Amino acid sequence: MIALRRKCKHLLSHIPLWMQLALFTTLITFFVLFHLIYTDYKRNLQVITDTQTATSRRLLTMEMQNLEKYIQELSLFCVQSCYDRTFSHIIEKDSSILPGEDTYLKNQIRAYFYSRNDLQSIDFYFINHARKYTRTQNGIRSQIFSVQEAAQSDYYQECFSSPYFHAILPSDDDNIMFHYYHSLLRIKTKQPQALLHIAVTDTFWNSLRANHEYPGEFICLFDENGALLHSGSPDLLSSSETAALTELHNLAGQEAFHYTLNGRTYLVTCAEGSAYHMRLFAFLPTSYIDDQIAEIRYSILFSGLLLTAAVLVLITALIRFLTNPLTILAKKLVNVGKGDFTSPADISGSLEICNLSKSFNDMILHIDELIKKTYIAQLGEKNARITALEAQLNPHFLYNTLQAIATEALLNDQTQIYNMITSLASGLRYTIKGGDYVPLCQEIEYTKNYVNL
Repeated sequence: MIALRRKCKHLLSHIPLWMQLALFTTLITFFVLFHLIYTDYKRNLQVITDTQTATSRRLLTMEMQNLEKYIQELSLFCVQSCYDRTFSHIIEKDSSILPGEDTYLKNQIRAYFYSRNDLQSIDFYFINHARKYTRTQNGIRSQIFSVQEAAQSDYYQECFSSPYFHAILPSDDDNIMFHYYHSLLRIKTKQPQALLHIAVTDTFWNSLRANHEYPGEFICLFDENGALLHSGSPDLLSSSETAALTELHNLAGQEAFHYTLNGRTYLVTCAEGSAYHMRLFAFLPTSYIDDQIAEIRYSILFSGLLLTAAVLVLITALIRFLTNPLTILAKKLVNVGKGDFTSPADISGSLEICNLSKSFNDMILHIDELIKKTYIAQLGEKNARITALEAQLNPHFLYNTLQAIATEALLNDQTQIYNMITSLASGLRYTIKGGDYVPLCQEIEYTKNYVNL
């Protein structure tokens, strides 16, 4: 940690201050802008999701109402034979069906079949006669069926136990929306007389699916027990995910939720019918919402980058403006280091910069005065030394002159003159040398020379 800190300090020491401030401010600005952009993106995503959910729920609610009306129409269609007295009499009688009655039944069933355009087939089970009439596009046929086996089937028990006297079961055929069973009872005795089975084509389902045109979106219909009746995705009915769809029955109370199916995540919305308590689910891939938000995301990202660049330019210009006086002051200091104390710094920009400039000017003025005083003192010292040397030079000249005269007197055998000049030279040398303390012998010698003179 200490080594890393040293490396950072060493690196920062080679980076200008304005660049450090610009980088630091830019990083802070970038993180603030990133947070704002991300928050705005999440808010837009939530708004789009909520809008999509509300729209889908309104659409599913209307479709569920239409679906319940459609089922009610099927129920009325199934019981319309009860209003035909001849048809009802044939159903309720215990004796065998006569040839004329058989022809009448076939004609009526044919009329019922062609009265609607959404039927693939229609089956009439006459329980009293154990006979079934089947009508398709290819014609009508009659056959015997086992009432005991039919009574054990799920649709038979559900029809006669349901409060609506009907049963709705899924189909393995993609072209069939579902199988609709409806029981016909004798009104007086409430005994089952006949069972009507309709294989409903996907005509109505296609009209529902046409309302869901988003890419990858599909709808599914579940009964009140959570069993899948029909799916807008053909692969769903045969996939292993069909069993997992039963949990949607427990999640249907939520306004919207995410659900993963076949490795793909969907935004699921639901509408429940008020009459038959069936549930209609809409599965919208979250990738579609992501595609919708992509344009907004790119717009927000571009705006963020543009704003970041603008802020970076403004911050750099501001920092350069604030640090430029420091750069000028640094150059002035370099000139001071070279000996230029005559260029004051007239820098402005902020109160601190002005105070620093004033302190710099006071400093170089004081230094210049100190330098001048030191220079004058050095000159005075040199002059004093020269004067001292001159003062020392004059006695030496006098001593040498006296010594030359004494020598000349000695050469001319003038001993007394020689002694007088020597005594004078010694006395002068002793007087010039001076000092507060001298040896006694020198003082005695000086006295002798004085007496000699």
